[in-house]
Amino acid sequence: SVNMTTSIIVSTLTRLQKWSAGRKARKQRYRVAFARELCSQLPESSVYLFATSATEATIIAARAQVLQELQVSHLCEEKSRESGSAWMRVGPFTSRKTGENHFFDFPLNRALMIFWVSHFVARMHQMFHNRLQATQDTPLAWIPIGSPTPNV
Repeated sequence: SVNMTTSIIVSTLTRLQKWSAGRKARKQRYRVAFARELCSQLPESSVYLFATSATEATIIAARAQVLQELQVSHLCEEKSRESGSAWMRVGPFTSRKTGENHFFDFPLNRALMIFWVSHFVARMHQMFHNRLQATQDTPLAWIPIGSPTPNV
C-alpha cells in the first residue's frame, strides 16, 4: 500500500504544476485538488506527513526566535552588500585538520528559509520522539531524512 500510495502521489505530482503557479482562483483549485488526493491516499499508507508553510514576512519576523531555539544566533550575522542586497554570514566553522575558520554566505531570504525548515524539522523530531518514548519500554531514536530541495 505504501508503494501504491507513492506511485499515485508521484504520478499526480508529475501532472500538477508548481504549487504557486497560476492565478488566484486556479491556484486555489489546484491546492484543493492536491490536498484532497493526498489526504485520500494517506490513511491506509502508514505514512506520516508533516508540513509547514509560511509567508516571507512571517519567517523574517520569527528569525530571532528560530535562530535562538536552534542555538545558532552566535553563528549568524546579517550583512548588506554594496548593491544593497541582504546577506547572512554563517560561521565560523573550524576545520579540525587545519584549525582554519570557514564561513558560508547566503542571500538573507535563502538563509532564513534554510533555518525555518531546520527549525520545523527539529520541532517535529522532538515531538515525534517524545510520543514514541511515551509508548516504548526501551529507548528509541529516529533520524529524519528529507529529499533535497531543488535549486539549493
